Amino acid sequence: MKKNVLAVTKDLIKIPSSPNRPEAMQQVFDYAKDFFQADKNLFIKTYLRNGKSSLVVSTVDSLSPDVLMIGHLDVVDADLAMFEPKEENGKLIGRGACDMKSENAVMMCLMSELTESSNPPSVALMLTLDEETGGFDGVNYLVNEIGYRCKVALVPDGSSSPEEIILANKGVLHLRLSVIGVPAHGSAPWLGENAIDKLIQAYQKIRTVFPVGNDSDHWYDTCNLGTISGGKATNQVPDSASCTIDIRFTEKNSSSVILDLVRQTVPECLVETIVSGLPCSTPTNDPFVQLFSEVLKNKFNLSARYGRNCGGHDGRFLSALGVPVIVTRPISGDQHSEKEWVDIESLKNFVDIYREFINQVSKL
Repeated sequence: MKKNVLAVTKDLIKIPSSPNRPEAMQQVFDYAKDFFQADKNLFIKTYLRNGKSSLVVSTVDSLSPDVLMIGHLDVVDADLAMFEPKEENGKLIGRGACDMKSENAVMMCLMSELTESSNPPSVALMLTLDEETGGFDGVNYLVNEIGYRCKVALVPDGSSSPEEIILANKGVLHLRLSVIGVPAHGSAPWLGENAIDKLIQAYQKIRTVFPVGNDSDHWYDTCNLGTISGGKATNQVPDSASCTIDIRFTEKNSSSVILDLVRQTVPECLVETIVSGLPCSTPTNDPFVQLFSEVLKNKFNLSARYGRNCGGHDGRFLSALGVPVIVTRPISGDQHSEKEWVDIESLKNFVDIYREFINQVSKL
């Protein structure tokens, strides 16, 4: 019996599974696991690494299904009101409606549906809890330590519509910069060395290394100051300060080159790596990309558009091994904002698109 993808999406959104809410993280994981308990023809495996749980549900008892669908159950934090899904003008609004509770619901319902076939295709669904914090204890662990592989990966964690296929994503490097100053009374700043001043000056030097470009799709290396902290009292010269920066880089660079560049630019800072991730790339002429495009055109009258995205996703761990990764999603937008939404009709259609593509792969 087919399960209602909209209802499942709402159920998932209602669980405030942000990294700072461990009980909700466990709750959303239990929901996903329990969702498949009645599907006797599925192989269900759970994994745990550094306190992060992962779920892999498969139609075959193998680490190498033909198709691997990848999703993450964690979301960025929001006010609790954002976890109450609302329907407005054909849209479902709520935290995770776009990124990516709705896509999880699509893949969960499809996996459950496939068990009704006497000869289901070779496909698995991987659901993790740490994509928003780097993915290293989730997909990275499952791929590089457990050994999961596939012919093609479907990662509905990017784009804005089914026909927009993202085939390239930037790499990511999150760094922490720290400096030491000399404390003094705020009334006599000349007796000290202000660590916050030093940090601001250091960041200004880094900004000159990552200028704003003119490309329409912003395909160049960028740097964003994410957080900054320092000082203990208004009337004291701060003796320490730190900040975190988010660097996104194209395939022309690497995290090691970027790291060396930052350290050379600001030798006065201690520079520590928080997160490092490779760019993700799949060629447009890949046979599976072409097959997906043909499915869109022949079955759904949609013309594929190939694009690239400045953000990242867990598909990079498979892309690094040469596995083609296809990134698209239902019509949706405003992820990580208070207006995050997914088009309800497109959400339902996306189930059909994934089903058709998986069935076509099984015929190869």
